[in-house]
Amino acid sequence: MTRGSARAALAVAVMALVTGACGGSSRVAVPLPRAPEPAASPAAFCELPGTVLALDGAPEGIAGIRSGAVAVSVRKPDAVVLFDCQHLQTGERCP
Repeated sequence: MTRGSARAALAVAVMALVTGACGGSSRVAVPLPRAPEPAASPAAFCELPGTVLALDGAPEGIAGIRSGAVAVSVRKPDAVVLFDCQHLQTGERCP
């Protein structure tokens, strides 16, 4: 065997080991458990400051936007609702 053919044989052996080790698992993927839902907020026991507005669905998260709007995540159906705080109007609903 010449020096060049020995190197070629070594390269082929290394490639066979590398490619064989990359996908040779026979384990079945186990599904992850569902993420826990946020806790339910108790009913207000006093008058809340500001304006309380009802949104369709079950609101569960809120994020403020610099423009004076807020993005509210809702369930049933799942979506993000953009809400204009300045004009007290519901904007786009993004599924």
